[in-house]
Formats: sequence, structure tokens, C-alpha cells
Amino acid sequence: MTSGTTTQPETFLVEQTTARYIQILGKGNNANPWNSFTEVGLYPLAPIVMRVEALGELKLGDSRQIETWYGFPGGKRERAEELTYTSDTPDIIQVSSTGWMKAVSPGSAVITVKDPYYGFTETIRVTTLFNGNQPFLRLHGKALMTSKTTQQLQAELLHPDGHKELPAKLTYRSSKPNTVSVNAKGVARANQSGTAIISVTDPTSGMTDSITITVR
Repeated sequence: MTSGTTTQPETFLVEQTTARYIQILGKGNNANPWNSFTEVGLYPLAPIVMRVEALGELKLGDSRQIETWYGFPGGKRERAEELTYTSDTPDIIQVSSTGWMKAVSPGSAVITVKDPYYGFTETIRVTTLFNGNQPFLRLHGKALMTSKTTQQLQAELLHPDGHKELPAKLTYRSSKPNTVSVNAKGVARANQSGTAIISVTDPTSGMTDSITITVR
């Protein structure tokens, strides 16, 4: 306490409890039993920081939960809820609306966690590791297409040493050719509204990958 040297609000932390009424007991000062309150307000305790905890490295196919906590004065912490999660590279690390990460291809992605209530924003970088010395086949393409349009899909082999390779021969397949068809050269054509999965296989390495295309 400042003993009346300021009229600015002074904060007093109170342990969390359930109550219907609040009683303030004034026990005077060092000169007399008199107390004066200019204004009194009761407010929920707000966190001073938001911490995001997650593994920095995942193996291909692994899924892990992001843990997020509020930090309060006095060292108390509480699990944060109603957050939004986004990945800047979802073809490497996917993240759900509840904070579940999935490693889908080698590389690194930045996950952003936002708290709309208190205004906190935190980021973490997560890396997907290669499976030993095996290369990884990645298929690139637009996820949305307009009916009667085409796009050239691009597949590449990623190697653990960092270099990329364009496979000489690939096999493409569509789960729903009536929706999206694909020819031997990887040209996808949107035929009608719907969703189809386009997969590619490299016969030499045996690697496969796929993307989902929606036609509107």
C-alpha cells in the first residue's frame, strides 16, 4: 500500500473463492483508526503471459497436441481455451482447430496460436524429420479448382541432404475421375463439382503422396 500517497488504483490479489457478498474491513492507519476509499472495483484476475508448449520435432505421420497455458501473477497457471491455430505451411505440418499437429511431409512450419479474449499471440516452429535416409515424394497443386479448368500438378522427391529431384516417371491416379481427372503427365482437369483425391507414385523409390482437390 502507498499510505495515501497516490489516488491511482492499487491492486490486491485475492485467492479464488465463491462468494455472494464482499465485505471490506478497514483497520485504520498508523496514526488513527480512520480509512478512506476513493473507489473500489472487483475484477477477474487477468493473465500476464501465454505460454505455448509443443515438441519441436516430429516424425513423419506423427500427431501431437499443442499445450497452451495462461500465466498469472504469483506463479499460478491455467490452461488456455478457445484459441485459434494456423500453420504457415500446412503441407508440412497440419494443425486442427483444437491444436492437434500432424507431420505430413519433411520440412519446417511455423504454428501461430492466437487468444482472441486477452489478445495474446505466440508462435512456435515445428520440424518434420525424414524417415532415416529415405527420400520423400511431395505432390504440389491447387486445392480449389473451377469446373472445366485444368492445372499442372508438380511432384518432386525431397532428399535428407536437402536436394530436390524431379522423378523421370510417375503414375497418377484420381479417386473420382468424374470429378477431377488426371492424365499421365500430371495435368488435372476439373469436370464437375465435388472433391477428389489425386495420388502420385514414383515406381523407382516406391514413394507416394496425394492432395485433395475440390471443384466449385
